[in-house]
Amino acid sequence: MYCVNENEIVLKTHKLRTIVESADESKYESPRVSRCSSQSSFDQCDEDNELELVQVTILIKLTNYSLQTVSHDISRVEFHCDVLERNIKRITNNSTKLMEQLEVQDEALE
Repeated sequence: MYCVNENEIVLKTHKLRTIVESADESKYESPRVSRCSSQSSFDQCDEDNELELVQVTILIKLTNYSLQTVSHDISRVEFHCDVLERNIKRITNNSTKLMEQLEVQDEALE
């Protein structure tokens, strides 16, 4: 059965923390676009726009990371399902052979 071990969780948490920490506002150049009409509130709106851009950037990075993680997990589940399917076929074949051997032994005893 597919399990997530503690080391994977620690690694994913560390990666997530790194992504969030790298999304420092000072590291992004954002367009100076404002939806404000008055000059007095232009600076505040500009700061709000920059903060919003940083928040969206963080969300995009987190979403991309989550998608990569889910994709990796799906691949692992598919692999484990393939292994399980092969094991079921092998067990079925072995069971069939065993039943045939038991029938031969029953006939020999009669």
